[in-house]
Amino acid sequence: MSVPLTVRQQPTAAGGFDARTTRSLGGALRANSIRAVQLNLGLRCDLACLNCHVGSSPDRDEEMTWDTM
Repeated sequence: MSVPLTVRQQPTAAGGFDARTTRSLGGALRANSIRAVQLNLGLRCDLACLNCHVGSSPDRDEEMTWDTM
């Protein structure tokens, strides 16, 4: 069973990610399976990796509220 992947992005010109993958693959980008789900509940982390895409670190204290969770 394949699972459709939703890509959230800002509106772009006709050469956006969805359009380019559709042209390249001949259809929508699809996953064969989902083996892991990652939930970012906050920016506090016990690591301080320089390559972190969300800027997490031990010094950050932003967290998702219980109501949102």
